[in-house]
Amino acid sequence: MKMLIDPSLHKSELDNRMLNSRRQDGLSLLELVITLGLILVLSSSLTMALLSTQGLSRDIFANTQGLGEVERVIERVADRLNSGTQLIAVSETSLLFQDLTDPMGDGTFADDDGNLIWGASGNEGWAYEYVWITVGNFDESLQGLDLNSDGDLTDVFAQGDLSFRVLNEFGAVQQNIALTGGGKIFRDDGDQLPALFTLINNSTIEIQLSMPIIEVQKGQSYSQLFQATKRIVFR
Repeated sequence: MKMLIDPSLHKSELDNRMLNSRRQDGLSLLELVITLGLILVLSSSLTMALLSTQGLSRDIFANTQGLGEVERVIERVADRLNSGTQLIAVSETSLLFQDLTDPMGDGTFADDDGNLIWGASGNEGWAYEYVWITVGNFDESLQGLDLNSDGDLTDVFAQGDLSFRVLNEFGAVQQNIALTGGGKIFRDDGDQLPALFTLINNSTIEIQLSMPIIEVQKGQSYSQLFQATKRIVFR
């Protein structure tokens, strides 16, 4: 659009009219560059905030899943031990037991003399075992995390998983089922973490599974040890 200029106009009024004319024609190149720059900065900030929120959500979701898995394992062990079992042996990391067995399939669960027959998977003399199997180590100094919140980074924890096994009369493994994965269950060589299995009395055992909770927020890591505990009475 061509603009006619009245020579009688004052210079300041002329400048204002020319500026208004440019604004009517659209943004100048400089104004466009500044606007695009502001949009880019705002978009980058929003993207970073969204990624940070998504990362934190994934960390919390993963930890929640891990806690749920460990708690489900404890309930599974409790249900299994409450269904007519006898305890054979207990250590800090393993539990050996049997249930009533009917090898003849006559529904008696006893021999000709009336003695109860104990075993596993329908085989007399066999046994079941819950056992913790190590898969690696968690070194606080390497991870930069004070996992047990004792004020130092000198502790090393063994990572492992809980498995369910069927053993024959010679102790050979006939079946192995992993109940957890990824080295979620932690142990140490000191006395900071409780034994996985503790015999309270002849009919009661306590199971305690310790797992780490690690969350990352705004570049900072936070950690603690979660312990799921349950006392189980043999029946």
